[in-house]
Amino acid sequence: MNLYGSSEVSADVTCSEIDDGSPGSTISIGRPIHNTQIYLLDSHMQPVPVGARGELYVGGDSLARGYLKGPKLTAEKFVANPFSVDTDSRLFRTGDMARYRADGDIESLGRADDQVKIRGCRIELSEIEAALDHHPAIRESAVALRELTAAEPNGRADLQAKIQNSKFATQLLAYVVAIDQAGPAARELRSFLRAKLPDYMVPGNFIWLEKLPLLPNGKIDRRALPPSADLDGCNEGTVMEPRTEIEILIGQIWQEILRIDNVGVEDNFFDLGGHSLLAAQVAARMRAVFHKPVALRDLFESPTIAGLAPRVERVVRPDQEKDLPAITPVPGKGAVGLSFGQKQLFLFGQLFGGADFLNMPYAYRLEGRVDVAALKKAIQEVVNRHDPLRTAFIDTADGARQVVRRRLTVKLSIVDLARLPKKKRDNKLDEISKRDAARTFDLEKPPLFRTTLLRLADDQYTLLVTMHHIISDQWSMGVFRKELAALYEAFTTAMPSPLPALPFQYSDFITWQKQLLKSGAFERQIAYWRQRLDELAPALEFRREPNLKSAPRFHSARQPMEFTDDLVARIKSFARAQNCTPFMVFVTALDVLLYRWTGETDIRIGTLVANRGQAGTDGLIGYFVNALVLRTRVLPAMTCVEVLRDVRETCLGAYAHQDVPFEYLETLLAKKRKRARPPLYQVMFNYRNLWTPTLKSNGLTIASWNGKNRASDPGIAMARLDVNFHLHEMSTKFTGAVNYKTDLFDRSRIAKLLADYSAILKQMIAYPKRRIAKIAVSQVGRR
Repeated sequence: MNLYGSSEVSADVTCSEIDDGSPGSTISIGRPIHNTQIYLLDSHMQPVPVGARGELYVGGDSLARGYLKGPKLTAEKFVANPFSVDTDSRLFRTGDMARYRADGDIESLGRADDQVKIRGCRIELSEIEAALDHHPAIRESAVALRELTAAEPNGRADLQAKIQNSKFATQLLAYVVAIDQAGPAARELRSFLRAKLPDYMVPGNFIWLEKLPLLPNGKIDRRALPPSADLDGCNEGTVMEPRTEIEILIGQIWQEILRIDNVGVEDNFFDLGGHSLLAAQVAARMRAVFHKPVALRDLFESPTIAGLAPRVERVVRPDQEKDLPAITPVPGKGAVGLSFGQKQLFLFGQLFGGADFLNMPYAYRLEGRVDVAALKKAIQEVVNRHDPLRTAFIDTADGARQVVRRRLTVKLSIVDLARLPKKKRDNKLDEISKRDAARTFDLEKPPLFRTTLLRLADDQYTLLVTMHHIISDQWSMGVFRKELAALYEAFTTAMPSPLPALPFQYSDFITWQKQLLKSGAFERQIAYWRQRLDELAPALEFRREPNLKSAPRFHSARQPMEFTDDLVARIKSFARAQNCTPFMVFVTALDVLLYRWTGETDIRIGTLVANRGQAGTDGLIGYFVNALVLRTRVLPAMTCVEVLRDVRETCLGAYAHQDVPFEYLETLLAKKRKRARPPLYQVMFNYRNLWTPTLKSNGLTIASWNGKNRASDPGIAMARLDVNFHLHEMSTKFTGAVNYKTDLFDRSRIAKLLADYSAILKQMIAYPKRRIAKIAVSQVGRR
C-alpha cells in the first residue's frame, strides 16, 4: 500500500494498492479514503482538468483546527472551502502539486514551492531537474533560485539599488551529483539543457556535490543546499584564455557579476546566466574600470569577451585606425622571409650555436589505454595542417629564408619504462625528459620539433613534446594539444578529422604584416610609440658590487621566486578593488623596486604579449609573440595607488597599440643609441598563465606534467638584459624565476632584490596610500 498524508490531516488521506507495475512506471498516491475530499486547484482556487497540474487541497473529517499559537499560519494554510455551503468548512492547503491520471488516481508532482518566477517567467524547478537527470552522466540533481547581490562599488548608486532590491536579481543554480567521479563540463550541461528547455530555464551555474542533502522522509532538503559562495563550481571545460589586459579586465568583471570562475573569451555572457539587468551592471562596471562610457548595446551585439574587447579598445583609443584588413592566403608565394621576431631568434641561434634555451619543452601525462597508431596519425595530421611544423630556415645571401616542405613524415619515439621499479622508473623519466629538452635543433633540417612517448604502465604514459621557439610559442602549444586530443578521439573511432581547414598559414601573417608596414597602415600606432619613447632618459644603472668577480658580458644565472598562497590571494583581491589586473600590480611593485634600487624616476620595463588579435590567428601554430615597453614615472612623493593608476593606463595604452613589431620599432626609435645595451629597456617582466585544463579524448585523459623536463639553466642570456623576471600563474599559485647578469649581481644580492620585491608588494597592499619614499627596502637597495 502507498499512503499519503500529513499531521495536519491526521496522518493519511489517500491510499493506493501497489502491484508489480511496469519498469519505470510512476506509483500514484491513489484516491481519497472515506470521509475525505481531495481537490486539485489552480491559483484561482478553480479545479484543474484531468492531466493538468494543480495544488492539492484536503477537506473532510480528518482536518485539524489549525496550528497551536500560530493564527497567521493557520489563516494561510486552512482556507475557506469554496465548494461547501457550510461557512465553517475548511480546506487544508498542502503545498504539494499533483494531477489526476486517466484512471482516476492522483499522481504526486512535488512541492508547489518548487515553482519560481524569474525575470517575469514562471518556472518549475522540478522540470529542470527532470531534464538534468536525463543526462547520462548525472545521477541526481536539485535546482534552486539564488539571490544576487550587486557588486558595484564604483557604479551608479541608483543602478546598484535597483539591482539590489529588484525581484529580478536572481539566478538559477543547479546542484548535480555525477555517476562517475569526473562529471561533464558546465558548457556541456548548458548545451544539453538548451536543446530541451527555453533559455530562461537554463541554470547560470552548476555546482558538484557528492550527494544531495535529504530530509528524514527521503526528500531533498533544499534549505541545506549550501550557497554557491561556499563551493567550487562545476568544471567549465576547456576555455580560451584572455590574450590582452583589456580581455582580462572584462573577464574579471564578468566573473564578479556572474559569480563564476574560468570565463573564456568565447563564452557567451547570456549563456553563462547573464540577463538585461546584469548586462547593465557590467556596462556600469566597465565605465568605472576604463573611465570611458561603454554602450550597453555593445554587450548585446557582442556578448563574448573576444567580440566585446575590440569595441572597448576603440573607446579606449579614439585615434585607432580603421579595422585592419583581414589576413588572406597568398597563393604560390614559395620561400618567404622571417618575421621580425623570428629574425632575432635566428640570430641568437647563429651566435650561440643552436642554444638549448630556444627550446620549448612540454610534458603531458596520459592516463588510460593509448592507441599508439591513432596517436601517431593524430600527430602527423597536426603536422600536415600547420606549415611551421614542416619548415626549414636557410641562411642565404639575401638574408634568412624559410622554406616549407609540402610533405614531411614525423617520428614518434617510444620508450618502455614499465618494467623498471618505481624509483628507478621515475629517475629514468626525469633523465630522459631533461635530456630531450636540452637537445638542440638544426634549423635547416625540419621538423623543428620532436615527440617521445614513455610507457610507465599499461594505462599510464608521458608524452614529451619539444619545439624550437622559432616555429612556436606558448599559445601554439595549447593549439597543438587541443588539436591532438580532437584528432586522437576521431581516429580511435575510425572517423575523419573533425577540425575545420585553417583560414591561412603563418607565412601569410608575415606577408600581411610587412605589407601593412609598407603601406603606412600602422602609422598612428607608430606615432603613439614615438610620443611615448622618442626622448628616453638614461638607462637604468644598477650599482655593481665592488668585490664581484668579473664574468662574460652575456653570462647569466637564474634564481627561483615564489609567493605564498596568502599573498597571492591578497594581490588578486587588491587588483579587483583597484580595477586592475594582478599583472598591473606586479609591474607597479617592480617599478617601485627599480626606482629604489637605481634612483631613476623614468622606469621602462619590457613585457611580452601573445599578439593574436587578428581573426584566425588564434588557431595557428607559429611565433607570434611581440614585446611592448611599459614606461612609468615614479616620483618619491607619489603614493602606491597613484603609481598603480599610471601603470594601469600605460598598460591599456600599450596593449591598444601592440600590432607594430617591437624589432621594427626598436630600429626606428633607437638608431643613435649604443647597441652594447638594450636600447629601450634593460629589465623585462614576462607574465604567463600556465593553467592548462585537463582534456579527455575517448577514454584518455591528457594533463600537464610538472616534471623535471626543463633543460638546465642557460649559461647565456637570451638577450642583453640586466634582469629578466618570469612569473607563471598556475591555477591559484604564482611561481617564477629571475635571470640576471652575473657581471652585475651575485646570488646573495639578487636574493635581497627579490626579498625587497616581495616586501614592496606586501606594503602596497597593506598601505596603498603610502608614499613611495616611505616604502621600506633593504640597505643594499637604497639610493
